[in-house]
Amino acid sequence: MTPYPTPKIFIVDKYGKASVCSIPPKPIKPFESYTLFPNGTDEWIESVVASSRFLIVYSRKKLDTMTGTMYFFNHECKQVLQNGIHQNIPVHHILCDQNANRLYCLDRMRCTIYYHTLPNSLAEIETCMKTRRDFTQFNSTYTAVKMLQNDDILGFYERNDCTVHLYDKQTAEKIEEFKCEHFMDKFESWGIIGMLTFDLNQQEFRIRLLLNMSLTPLQHTC
Repeated sequence: MTPYPTPKIFIVDKYGKASVCSIPPKPIKPFESYTLFPNGTDEWIESVVASSRFLIVYSRKKLDTMTGTMYFFNHECKQVLQNGIHQNIPVHHILCDQNANRLYCLDRMRCTIYYHTLPNSLAEIETCMKTRRDFTQFNSTYTAVKMLQNDDILGFYERNDCTVHLYDKQTAEKIEEFKCEHFMDKFESWGIIGMLTFDLNQQEFRIRLLLNMSLTPLQHTC
């Protein structure tokens, strides 16, 4: 979902079919439908995120698990940079932090979370994507599948042991790890959305995990 002043919800499937709803929705036809890639294109979307300026998509060829392309679309789902930006390492999840101006990328093959400066205009895209900065590296036994964040904390969900790992965004220091007993089925984890809050007064972390398949809310406090 894009931030104010033009909030929109984007729903994108792995084949590049997109539905966009403005907030508040139009009364007669709330969703507009788009196709990000031409029919017959051999693209497989791994992750998508909306910034205040762009819809950013990481996609790869269906049989290529080692490289991919970062594509940039405007909020009307029109590609703004022809051919995108080729990525010579696999990206499994992307998140944008509008406040810190970062585009976070999860590379679980190299056990790394890194980031690019988030571009705010078409002219900035290629320059921003040329430079990557490592945020943290994690244990090679982890299978990190999803990142989650708030303004101060970045974390990821690890599928093998069903654990959540949290890091301070400013220092990149690890500040918490806990096991989520609910997700014992390792193949459920694709549907997790993380919503994280931090109470500075009570020094508490609260992670609210929502499973897409059942929409069952679960809460962990640590």
